[in-house]
Amino acid sequence: MAWYCVAGPSEYLAVTGPFINGTKFIKKGWVFIGQHCVPVDLTPQIIDIEIQAVSEEKLYFSLPMVFTIGPENDSDSLMKFAELMSAYDISSEEFRNFIRGVLEGQARALAASMKMDDIVSGINVFHSHVESFILPELKKYGLFAYTCNVKQLIDPRDGELLLAHKSRMDFVKLKSELEIEQERKVRETEFQIYQTLGTVAASFFTRQKESDGELYAKDNEARGLKTLAEGHGTFIRVLPNELGNTYAFLSDYLMRINPKTVSENGARDAVAENGAYLMRINPITVAETGARTVVVENGARATIAEAGEGSVAITPEDGGA
Repeated sequence: MAWYCVAGPSEYLAVTGPFINGTKFIKKGWVFIGQHCVPVDLTPQIIDIEIQAVSEEKLYFSLPMVFTIGPENDSDSLMKFAELMSAYDISSEEFRNFIRGVLEGQARALAASMKMDDIVSGINVFHSHVESFILPELKKYGLFAYTCNVKQLIDPRDGELLLAHKSRMDFVKLKSELEIEQERKVRETEFQIYQTLGTVAASFFTRQKESDGELYAKDNEARGLKTLAEGHGTFIRVLPNELGNTYAFLSDYLMRINPKTVSENGARDAVAENGAYLMRINPITVAETGARTVVVENGARATIAEAGEGSVAITPEDGGA
């Protein structure tokens, strides 16, 4: 004799007995004589708990939580859940108390490993840790936590814990603001230092360029003076040859000079009659050459001194060469 059985929308039929190895889960099928068929309800159950726990700092607190728990839809989980249902009815208070014990034990263990700041300020983090702690334990019974909601933390000491946490958070906020302000001041100081260093470096390079320009000008001036001195030396070497190396020629040259005035120091100032002749003798103008001492053939000495543009002062000197 046999019976055709059909499970409800949220049920499975757990069939045991002859010709079945262990437990067989079906939605519908024939159940023969000697076999036993039990419906297994897969409807998730809402279980609320209130955890009385102590944090890592030994602070006592109460945390209400709500879970939605039900069996997973696979053969291994259904097998474990069926074994659990052999002792409990899923809708019974005994089943709820059993699940509450599992959840509270795992949640207390988690709270004891966390600091109060982490629990209060990071409820989402605590929520994720709760799931990671509880899910492995529920899997032992073929159950799964579909939702896990953490309610507002309750301080059993008239808000003393929350006030202490608020004061601590205010201190942390003030400390962060002071650190940010200090960092801003440090950055401003560093910027001012870099700006000052840049200004000093720019001023140094400017002065260095000015010094290089002055040095270049002095070098050009020295080169010009060197060229002028070489020209003066050439004039002194060439003048005796131009005068014919004779005293008569020097006298003739001196006679071409027109006496004009006598200076305070006794030197004779004269104006040459023929400036072109002087330019032929000395390619460098008399005004540029300055004083010159000439030794003529018989040992007489004469000084040609500058007396203005295009004019000379010639002073005979006594004594031999």
